[in-house]
Amino acid sequence: MIRIERERLMFIVNPGAGVGDRYHLASQIRSLVDSSRFDTSFHLLSGTRDVREVCRRSIEEGFRTLIAVGGDGTVNLVASVVRGTGAKMGIVPAGSGNGLARHLGIPLQLARALEVIQNGRTRKIDTGLVNGRLFVNLAGVGFDAAIASRFARSRIRGFFGYLRIALTIYPRYRQKKYRLEVNGRTIRTRALLITFANSDQFGYNTTIAPHARVDDGLLDICILRKPPMLQLPLLAGMMYSGTIERSRYIEVMQSPEVILKMGRNRNCNIDGDPVKLGKLLKVSIEPGSLDVIVP
Repeated sequence: MIRIERERLMFIVNPGAGVGDRYHLASQIRSLVDSSRFDTSFHLLSGTRDVREVCRRSIEEGFRTLIAVGGDGTVNLVASVVRGTGAKMGIVPAGSGNGLARHLGIPLQLARALEVIQNGRTRKIDTGLVNGRLFVNLAGVGFDAAIASRFARSRIRGFFGYLRIALTIYPRYRQKKYRLEVNGRTIRTRALLITFANSDQFGYNTTIAPHARVDDGLLDICILRKPPMLQLPLLAGMMYSGTIERSRYIEVMQSPEVILKMGRNRNCNIDGDPVKLGKLLKVSIEPGSLDVIVP
């Protein structure tokens, strides 16, 4: 009798991601995965160092597929270890914005996302670096980084928690001064935010860079200037419809790298997590550096 060796899957579960109860996910996942084809293992996150160590150890133990169960922050942590190892990453969206999963067409429903894990194909995608710190979906400075900082400390998760923080901060948020060096140009500007997009997704199915693609070897650099409060509904509608580039408040350019200088060491939004990386940011793209399971 021929014995078929089962593929080993390591699920990295963030119980604090998004909304709802994540602690029962392991039993749900196990019931939905074909046990004749796959051997499933699980780890519930307890911290950043914890997940990186678990991912490294899993790869050393022979796991070739690691699945991030969470939002873009969890995906970022798993990708930072998987990248360049020959292993591949799967995504089960369980966060708030789920930007990269939406861009890749990975279903938000658990059962359908697991179908992709079991039957999907492997696709090479780009990753970005900010001062050597990896991002998979987007990075940015300004207003969105300020929201990310508040959101990280908030007990209210999901879209409405994010929206509440944004509307609270916006009226008194002042544009900051930035200097960019991109495509041989020096740009000095004041902006509400500057986003370095690998995908087109800002999260929550909103689009900040409609032409961004995760396999084009380019960053989409989005400079958004602060519109009046009365213009926000129109701007939000453009983001949802993928027509944000029509707005007179935004400028988008593409480049494989960019240097940004700020007056102060402010938070940088790295896939939804606020991180201080200095006043000078060197941002670049790493083409085809990550293997991801997609539909």
